[in-house]
Amino acid sequence: MYRQYKAIKNPKQRDKFYENNRADIVLHEAAKKHFDSLGYGKDKKKLPTIASLKQEWAALATEKKKLYVGLKDLKEQRNSLMIAKGNAERILGVKPEAQNPDSSRDGRRSNSYDR
Repeated sequence: MYRQYKAIKNPKQRDKFYENNRADIVLHEAAKKHFDSLGYGKDKKKLPTIASLKQEWAALATEKKKLYVGLKDLKEQRNSLMIAKGNAERILGVKPEAQNPDSSRDGRRSNSYDR
């Protein structure tokens, strides 16, 4: 579509073609501008192949799974420590610390979407 647009020499026909295909042409120009800003384009580095992107995606997915296992273990450890802390406070008769103003009712930090 964009090549057809660029190939039109007559300004009136070119303007008419542009108006009829504005969405596609604008999308193409925006994508080209974005990839040029990343260093892709004529006489620059080439876009990665689909096969290399799939390989990278698979490697990242594997790494993510490994990290989630570690996260689960850390959450369990944190819960055990919080239970132990609560038990120790009850046994010693220490009142729990006042909650941080940045934390919500259930002890988690509040996010911007909670406000």
